[in-house]
Amino acid sequence: MTGLSGTVIGPDGTAYAWMADAEQGVAALDSSGTMRPGWPFRVTSPGSDPSLVAGTDGSLLVGTHDESRAGFELHRVGADGREVTGWPYRDDGASYCSAPVAGADGRTILACSRRGGQSSTIVVIDQAGRVVPGWPVRLDGVERLDSVWGAAVRLGPDGTVYALGTPNDPGEMTRLWAYAPNGSLRHGFPVTLESRVAGYVLARDRVLVGSYIARDAPPEGLCPGFLGESVLSELELDGRVVPGWRVTAADWASAPVVGADGTVYFLAGDRFFALGPDGSVRTGWPVAIPPVDPECANYGPYLASDGTVYVMAEGLAAFGPDSRARPGWPFEPAYGFAGLFCTMDAMGGTSPVLGPDGRVYAAVVGARDANGEQGPLQVVALDSAGRVIPGWPYALPGTGRGEVELLGVVDDRLYVGLSQCGASDFSTALLALDADGSLSD
Repeated sequence: MTGLSGTVIGPDGTAYAWMADAEQGVAALDSSGTMRPGWPFRVTSPGSDPSLVAGTDGSLLVGTHDESRAGFELHRVGADGREVTGWPYRDDGASYCSAPVAGADGRTILACSRRGGQSSTIVVIDQAGRVVPGWPVRLDGVERLDSVWGAAVRLGPDGTVYALGTPNDPGEMTRLWAYAPNGSLRHGFPVTLESRVAGYVLARDRVLVGSYIARDAPPEGLCPGFLGESVLSELELDGRVVPGWRVTAADWASAPVVGADGTVYFLAGDRFFALGPDGSVRTGWPVAIPPVDPECANYGPYLASDGTVYVMAEGLAAFGPDSRARPGWPFEPAYGFAGLFCTMDAMGGTSPVLGPDGRVYAAVVGARDANGEQGPLQVVALDSAGRVIPGWPYALPGTGRGEVELLGVVDDRLYVGLSQCGASDFSTALLALDADGSLSD
């Protein structure tokens, strides 16, 4: 199927994809690739850069920027392809809205920049499309919420809404806000970080924040790198720094991941770090890795359910919590990993996907043809020992002039997005691959 973009996979394996055609809308495909009854869902306003978020209740959130009215519309679509009663939610004063956050209780959190560029708002919407009492909250002097570690607005397990934003005043640093479910500001917040370039993630019952302090101007180039240091801290729920937590690392630190035992893993330059819950460096860490630049691409770490952590550098490496390399790793494809061919102003490549059964999926490049053209893109499945599983790799259709995105695994089926780009056209396709490496029926 062609003409698809902005794809997300629902918890039941339904694939939702924005159809970039004259009638703009969303397709819903079942596990066999067939359009579900009642779909596609068509939006009534001309939009651009749609955001699709699958809810936990089987609904789909569809956000579109209304170019005719310079506003934002958020739709909630049921499994039958119809708009849920009470929706869409409209914000005619918004110049930009981030992707919505779907809560387990059916609530939706939305952050928007206001027209005029002087403030932002955060609103919580219930399942019926109504604004929850106490919301929205307004952040004056903050044009846009942003985090270098992914989403700027996150929902904590207790219903706390977190938001990271940088004030418009160049003399002020980035701040982290935390609001109770009723819209009241949590005690101890906002917390001011150490620079204007920062990120955060939620880690168990704490918040892990990072600041990037530049030392010198970076060199020129497509991906110039970062000259300075990264500062990581853990905060209690009242905004106080956890004792022992102010860890510095040379170079740009990657977004961290947190293990079940509270270990914090992150990359910085040519080192792979593991920190304990008290901020101390774990025994045997850091370990040396080929130099990576997480500022330019996502090299990991990627954490599996069994505690294995993966890093994609020159090869795909696997380490245990004791810092030792897993037997059989790294996996080093003969012709390299798939990169970003169509988007020439971006760096890095396709992130691997960790399956629930311990498999690791990666996108690689095949052998060049007789004319020296890049070989076809392929998807490979690896077992826990780094070996290619029989039946793989799967050669994707088309030429090497494209990009591949591994979207996730549901019911042992891997969903893959493939974009083909050329001098005069650009098309995308969605595929589903079974565990044996064959195209799903």
